[in-house]
Amino acid sequence: MEIVKIITGFIEKRFMRDAANTPTATDSLLDSGILDSAGIFELVSFMEKEFKIEIGDDDIVPDHFENIECIATLIRTRQG
Repeated sequence: MEIVKIITGFIEKRFMRDAANTPTATDSLLDSGILDSAGIFELVSFMEKEFKIEIGDDDIVPDHFENIECIATLIRTRQG
């Protein structure tokens, strides 16, 4: 659960103009326009530093960044 909180906090601070519309763990970040390709790369950089993991080019696919829960799953997978 901690991963979800950290990712949600980063998305709120970096990508949200209106904190009242904070996405839930299952809301689509891509369909809503919260994340675009540049945002994904910024998020990947944050994830690598924050969680001390490596995200490969093969991991940067829409399915891994659809929502916060998908992102958390990717992080857990990389943490081993």
